[in-house]
Amino acid sequence: MDVFRWPRTHRSVGFILAFGIASLTWVLSTPIEAGPDDPVHIQTAACALGERPGTCDGLSPRTPEGEGARATVTFYTGEQFRAALYLGEYPGGFHAVGGLVAGTDRYDSALRMRLVNWALLTGLLAWVLLTLPRRGHRALMLALTVGSVPLGLFLFGTNNASLWSVVAVPLYAAGLWGVLFSPRAPSRWWWGLAATAVAGLFSVWSRADAGAYVVAVTVLLVGWRLLTPGATPSRGQRIGLLTVTGALSVMAIWLALRSTQTAVLGTGFGDTGRPRTSGLLLDITSNVLGLYSGALGASGLGWFDIPMPAIVSVTMLAVCAGLLFFGLRPLQRGRAIAIAILAALMIGLPILLLWRAGQVPGEGVQPRYLLPLLTTLLVLVLLPETRHPVPLGRAQRWVVVGGVGFAATMAQWYVLRHHLFGADGGGVLLAIGGEERTWRTGYYLSGVGWQVPEGMLQWAPPVGTPLLLVLLGGATMVTAAIIAAGDQRAVASSGDQRALK
Repeated sequence: MDVFRWPRTHRSVGFILAFGIASLTWVLSTPIEAGPDDPVHIQTAACALGERPGTCDGLSPRTPEGEGARATVTFYTGEQFRAALYLGEYPGGFHAVGGLVAGTDRYDSALRMRLVNWALLTGLLAWVLLTLPRRGHRALMLALTVGSVPLGLFLFGTNNASLWSVVAVPLYAAGLWGVLFSPRAPSRWWWGLAATAVAGLFSVWSRADAGAYVVAVTVLLVGWRLLTPGATPSRGQRIGLLTVTGALSVMAIWLALRSTQTAVLGTGFGDTGRPRTSGLLLDITSNVLGLYSGALGASGLGWFDIPMPAIVSVTMLAVCAGLLFFGLRPLQRGRAIAIAILAALMIGLPILLLWRAGQVPGEGVQPRYLLPLLTTLLVLVLLPETRHPVPLGRAQRWVVVGGVGFAATMAQWYVLRHHLFGADGGGVLLAIGGEERTWRTGYYLSGVGWQVPEGMLQWAPPVGTPLLLVLLGGATMVTAAIIAAGDQRAVASSGDQRALK
């Protein structure tokens, strides 16, 4: 049987399992506190629910001048010290969830936070995908598969709040499209609306900019729907849609206004003092797209300290560009306008932030802030105009599968090599050497490798050696890409056929 012609009823579950296992291997691919801002995010989560003996003591509020809240953090194996926190600088949902599983040991706490975030996002993906009209499955699966390599997958191995936004924003866009454009059986439609609402909550509770993205996506998709003829939702469905989108928009604005991240929209990321000249504007506009290629591997991961080989970025840029051109076939007016406005936002927003701060791309604005917009653009471009999506050709499918699988495997291998042996060390097989064959996690020291201070948690993942983790991650990403690139018109079950009529 053609490897791309899987029965429709098997596709959703297969993709969820494959993508879930692949992202789980990335959860285990980065040492604790090695991600961007990880130490402060972990400390903030420990204090997000208030003072707790043995975890967070002596919590102080934010000062009127806007200085971040501080606390005496005691969950660092009993060592008490004052630490600056992100309390009040983020909407707070991400850190509150982390606080639910924070304990008295920072390594154990951070690992539990990662696993909880992975489980929540995998469950959210399953909920949205299983309630989405089947004709929209390929768009969501391809967008997540391509848009997550390598930066999106890397964020699963961190405790950074950006993880929620890079996954939840495109899920919200796909779910909202489903309930706007497909008034299905009432029970399934309401489940789809509920999944969309939860995806929106994850977005607005993660970062202030993600809340702004939710509002923008809502406006674009509602406008697209108003410009597109089709079945009109019932009165009850319209009330439900208005309630969910209105509540999410109000919540996004309220949370953004009470978090200091929003000040960036007016002041930028701190003024560098660089003169605002026409030359600076030219530098910004001619290099701003590098923020999106950076998310696909052109710039280093983490704090740009984990360089990716050029073959990763070139491969992912080719695959992403190919899908964008494939999707930009003759478009209906509503979707063409929505895509054009989103593309303009993707370029205009970072230009505005960089200009106001007197910065150039690579300073201040980071690719992980903008990755949700790139994945959402892929979703909008790949969504079908009709009930019978245009299939990818066989050669196109193999380019997607080979490119995604190869790039994801190489990226994960480079991340593990960097953390195990430093930037310039390590062999092809990622063998630790000597008689010790167990891979253990611990505190990361840049340029030295993974260190396990005396008395700290030592934890060995069940897969054994790092190489097996890379092979498992690569195999599951290949499987996810095969399912995502499959022919949606092939081998449909009777239930699916009824749904397409």
